[in-house]
Amino acid sequence: MAGLRIVGIESPLAGHAGVATALCEYDADTLVAYHRDHRDYPGRAQIEAYLERHKHCSARELDLTVPCWDEEPRQLLQNLLTNLRRDDEHNPRLVQRASRERYASEAAHIHHAGLLRHLAAHRALLELREEMRDLSTRMYRLLRRAFLGGVSDLDIAVAILQTWVSGDFLP
Repeated sequence: MAGLRIVGIESPLAGHAGVATALCEYDADTLVAYHRDHRDYPGRAQIEAYLERHKHCSARELDLTVPCWDEEPRQLLQNLLTNLRRDDEHNPRLVQRASRERYASEAAHIHHAGLLRHLAAHRALLELREEMRDLSTRMYRLLRRAFLGGVSDLDIAVAILQTWVSGDFLP
């Protein structure tokens, strides 16, 4: 799922072309150092908001030995810079949009109602699968923190309830 999230990683900077351009002047190591030292850099507020929403992500989300983005944001920042520097042909957002357009175009040629219903159900189930994976990744982050001694059982219970009540796991 981290790979899918990376597609929209640059979206918090949408509408801030000057910020994105200025950010591209940095390398990932410099941004990580600025981030850890609480120093200002272009787009910091937008990146922090994105990081807060996706803090449970990591390079290998279901591996408790791998730090999450809130512990080690280097992968997030490197992927952000990579996406901002890509040309349109390799821009993940544009590639994804083209894929959706191809799907819509091909689906328009299907005239069998049953097949269209099955395709729609399949797509909905894929979305639900990704939402459940996201929820399990959030729980893995809590387990990681508990194993590292960073949270109490009560903190874990409260975090699980907050996730459940907020509906973050629902599409």
